[in-house]
Amino acid sequence: MAAVLFKALTFYFFFIVARGVYRTFKSVKNVHEAASGTQKKSKVKRKPDEEVIEAEFRHLD
Repeated sequence: MAAVLFKALTFYFFFIVARGVYRTFKSVKNVHEAASGTQKKSKVKRKPDEEVIEAEFRHLD
């Protein structure tokens, strides 16, 4: 029982570490791309802030 628990906790620990390393390198890559201007263009069109605010408060009229 203790061996199974130890294996499960070891796997969980390495999973958390691997996820943290992946997220760290992913964010470093994004920062580098933003700094160098090579970031991919987003396909999602963002609305101007005024339109977003109007849409949120339209139901109050």
